[in-house]
Amino acid sequence: MLSMLYFLAGVSSSTFGRFSAVFYLSKNLGAFQIAVIESVQPALRTVFSPLWGIVSDRLLGKKLTFVIAKVFSTCLLCCLAIGPLTDRFYKILLVVMAASCFSAGSVVDAYALELCGGSSRKLYGRLRLWLAVSWGVGSAAMGAIATANNDDWTWNFVLYGAFGATTVVFTMLCLPLRTPEEEQRHAENNAPPGSRKRTVTISEVLCTGPFFALLLKAITLGVSLAALERLMFVFLRRDLNGSALLCGITVLVTVVFEIPVFWFSSTIFDVLQPRAMMTIALLAFIVRVYGYTLLTESTRWYILFCEVLHGLTYGLMWLTIVDGVKTVSPVGWTGTVQSIVGVAYSCVGSGVSALIGGYVMDTYGCRDYFIGMCFVVSVVLIVHWIVWGVDAWCRSSKEH
Repeated sequence: MLSMLYFLAGVSSSTFGRFSAVFYLSKNLGAFQIAVIESVQPALRTVFSPLWGIVSDRLLGKKLTFVIAKVFSTCLLCCLAIGPLTDRFYKILLVVMAASCFSAGSVVDAYALELCGGSSRKLYGRLRLWLAVSWGVGSAAMGAIATANNDDWTWNFVLYGAFGATTVVFTMLCLPLRTPEEEQRHAENNAPPGSRKRTVTISEVLCTGPFFALLLKAITLGVSLAALERLMFVFLRRDLNGSALLCGITVLVTVVFEIPVFWFSSTIFDVLQPRAMMTIALLAFIVRVYGYTLLTESTRWYILFCEVLHGLTYGLMWLTIVDGVKTVSPVGWTGTVQSIVGVAYSCVGSGVSALIGGYVMDTYGCRDYFIGMCFVVSVVLIVHWIVWGVDAWCRSSKEH
């Protein structure tokens, strides 16, 4: 059942998600205006996503929180299909801002982690791959639909609303109201005051070294990968004159190579340490982005070879992050921790990087932006190696 939830969430998001930049281009917005939208959006999520996480942990439960947020965000985003609401930059910005206030996607991951229990390393990756499958296939299909309709986005929004409604109905009818941890906490709350266990406070959850290390990983992934994905379609359409179909196929290729990473996640954890997984992911990103700088309009389809490396970058980094969430989250705070980490990835890291990236693209060009990203991630990789080496030396000194 959880795999179906991820599948529906992926196919719903694919109808608009990565195509948002192409939609904005069809409304004659510039790269910097697009970057403003893509930066204000995560800025609002930085505030509201953790609030939804706290609501899911302390008040409504994860299932009801997700359903309420999904209903409002779907209805608001579908307003972009209304012509008079998209004829000016500020109108588009306001609609997107309103929808961003109901961002609670991280609650789904927290819900899944609690239902997986002690088997999360084995089961989570195999659940998450269904989002990758539906995201990839859906994006390719939506790209073909947009191309066939001469970049008329009406059907994309119709399908977005339809799949969003299906996700809500399926979640309400087919998934348990509470996870085992929520059932345990519900029973403790109804117990006599003297027999209740001490509740861990939010400050005790957040003010720890492992939690801050987890945040740094998430921000690194956001700065490197999420921001690039927000602006790559601008490069494809504006610099390489690519079609919406090509944009969709690039997404399909990226997720095809995510699938084996998620499927064999348990084996990967057995063979590689999380730090080694991080190293491979960063190296793959550098090679991928440098490949973009070599593309021309006549070789634009070669971008598909670069996208093969996405699976290593995103798959390995996201697995280490989610595993860290499960490790550092005490009972009763999984939704909050997952939401804050999700904010660090999709809002703090990608939001700031997208704003800077949009400015660099408009001022200096896409290739300079890609070279800059290679430099930034190379510095992160060197720092990662230094920290890894220092930690290994400290452990060795303690043993002797």
